[in-house]
Amino acid sequence: MLNVNIYTIRRNKLIETMRKNSICILYSGQEYIRNGDIHYSYRQDSDFLYLTGISSPYCIFVLYKWWEKNDTLCLIFSEPMNEKELLWGTNRMDPYTITQISWIQDIYPQEKFQEIIQELMQKDTILYRKDMPFVPNILFEKQEQLGIWENIHLLRQIKTLDEIETIKAAIQITHNAYEFLKNTLRPGMFEYEIEAMIAYIFRRNHSTEAFPSIVASNKNSCTLHYTKHSRKISCNDWLLIDFGAEINGYAADISRSFLIGKSNKRYMQVFESVQKIKEYAENILHPWIKIADWNKEVKDMAYTICIELWLKMTEYTPLTNPYFPHSIGHYLGLDTHDVGDRKSALLENMILTCEPWIYIPEEWIGIRIEDDIRITHNGIENLSNCIPIESLFY
Repeated sequence: MLNVNIYTIRRNKLIETMRKNSICILYSGQEYIRNGDIHYSYRQDSDFLYLTGISSPYCIFVLYKWWEKNDTLCLIFSEPMNEKELLWGTNRMDPYTITQISWIQDIYPQEKFQEIIQELMQKDTILYRKDMPFVPNILFEKQEQLGIWENIHLLRQIKTLDEIETIKAAIQITHNAYEFLKNTLRPGMFEYEIEAMIAYIFRRNHSTEAFPSIVASNKNSCTLHYTKHSRKISCNDWLLIDFGAEINGYAADISRSFLIGKSNKRYMQVFESVQKIKEYAENILHPWIKIADWNKEVKDMAYTICIELWLKMTEYTPLTNPYFPHSIGHYLGLDTHDVGDRKSALLENMILTCEPWIYIPEEWIGIRIEDDIRITHNGIENLSNCIPIESLFY
């Protein structure tokens, strides 16, 4: 559980990046209809969650930095709950709960937003904001407007110890799901049954899926984000699973590939090749390298590996290699594909994935092995090495 003080610390760090006489305005987001009168599950905007800790739709966060006084003002505007919502249930939080989580004392009904903002804003007040669907743009037309995303995202990239421990907890639950699969998975099951097992373990541990789990057998393993989960798994098939729990908004992102039944010579050749790429990728990963440069070096090595696997590579370059089509990794945090500049140097306590793969559609073989990596002051820490890499199940 994140220390409640952390939200105050984060807001203070954001204030330091803002100009004097400026206002930052963020909108939490809204609920969306799935069908009829049924809503999708609500997921808070990650920037809003990062600064407040609250997960409540239809809220506005305001941070004001004074011109002369060395002081700030922090407000939240929240749509009050009506009697129907109190009876039937709602994702909205009451003012007391908002204050308990965020440590923001000044909570106002949303109908007061325009009135209070107009009182705060002067002609030369600088405005940082994201679009808000119910607020007319004319309200801000006289203000110099700047984006606030880069300010927040630079803060989000460097993880605190609380954040790292939360991601580790999400990884541990993902590990629990993996161990459950090892003891339960058998030929004759459908892909959707395995997906259901993963979801069961996540829910049982009071977490949710950070993204729709991928359970892909045989030729389906060559579809990067396969989600149909309709195929029945037979003995001696192979399986690729990409899954991750989410706790307090923070994601794990793990991939494992393995055979179900007897060993297969060609599959094992490809599996061992992916392991070689992964070992190389982790060996060259270090503070101050850029993801873009890291990716290029790994793709160069993977190109050679693909030639060793007798794949037809004469028409391709390392960057157009169809058997190694996506990046070696991405940032990880409040978003599974978290914020961060791929051309900036990696710094201590940034977290990213390392996910080498080889996909051979003509042979129906797709193998991906993915772990979550923390950058340390002089190297890396594999946060998910508790989840074994195994080529064979059952």
